[in-house]
Amino acid sequence: MTARLSSDERYRLRFLIGADRNRRNRCRLDKDDDSPDWQRETHNRRLRHVRILRGQKQEAIVQFLAAWFSTSRYSHFEFEGEARVSLRVMLINQGQAWQASDDEAHRLIQAGLDKVGAVRPPREQGQQEWTLEEWCGFCRGPLDDAAIGRRDRFCGPDCAKLALTKRSYGIGGYSRNFIGTVAYRQVRREELPERECMNCRGAFRPNTTTVTDSAQRKYCSMACWGEARRTLPDVQCQNPGCRQVFRPRYSDAQFCSHRCSVEGRAVMLPIRDCAYCRTPFQPKNDQALYCSPKCNQRTKDARQKAKRDATRVPIQCVNCGETFTPKKAGARFCAERCWREAAGRRRTRPPRLESPISRLFDAA
Repeated sequence: MTARLSSDERYRLRFLIGADRNRRNRCRLDKDDDSPDWQRETHNRRLRHVRILRGQKQEAIVQFLAAWFSTSRYSHFEFEGEARVSLRVMLINQGQAWQASDDEAHRLIQAGLDKVGAVRPPREQGQQEWTLEEWCGFCRGPLDDAAIGRRDRFCGPDCAKLALTKRSYGIGGYSRNFIGTVAYRQVRREELPERECMNCRGAFRPNTTTVTDSAQRKYCSMACWGEARRTLPDVQCQNPGCRQVFRPRYSDAQFCSHRCSVEGRAVMLPIRDCAYCRTPFQPKNDQALYCSPKCNQRTKDARQKAKRDATRVPIQCVNCGETFTPKKAGARFCAERCWREAAGRRRTRPPRLESPISRLFDAA
């Protein structure tokens, strides 16, 4: 007999269920939607999602969504929110859970967007402060070449300070936002004293946010840093059709490009036959003997095999008694047939000896 709950117990149970639901909702609201943990949890949940719609019904809905998204005026994502709500409500009315319905709507909408060739932009491009790299991120004014070379996003420190103070960056502040980090770096750079570049002797301020990095900066740009680290002089291309002076990356570089390397070696080194497969090939240097690393390795394997065969001593087969040269160390049989015969003899049981006790039982 099933015990029935009293009115007080039913009220207490409803209160606990509601408290647990509120606790889960608070946890869901406290979790930042931009955090890596939340994104990883959402991605893993969608991977575990079991499809609800399949076959012709799924294909019909995807075709309808693709036709709907293609009629958008500004962007393919213009009707994404409306389509997601409609699909979720339809699936919930059919008896599906809310989360499963939302994941299924997300999957169908993504299939429709893929069919029309829509590429979802990153999150940074959807923010109000997003601009092209040639325009200021606050006043939308043009940036000069020096600012673009330093990867600044603001035309000056005033716009950078306004971007830090006048905008809301949500949970985590500007330190978790790309534009906010760039604004802080630009403001921080203007507060540092100027110093002289070790290469071009020009005045510059370190483009960094920490005191340790700013103290270690010695060059105004990556170009000056690379120029200061350069130790190889300019050389002339060895291609007879080029003869252009270039900056080598390695000390033994002879050609300025891959095309000059192919053309120059064709003129300087004649075509020869591979020492293994006898295929004609274009050598890259005077010592090249093989057309590919595979032929080189096969030659080494053949040479090592001949060396091993020369050191092996003929032995006698354990099964048939014939003399043979073993192919590997520890060989005892001349062929697989002898090995099987010996193994069969080992598996054969010896004849059973008659016990004296069995004779007593037989006599009785």
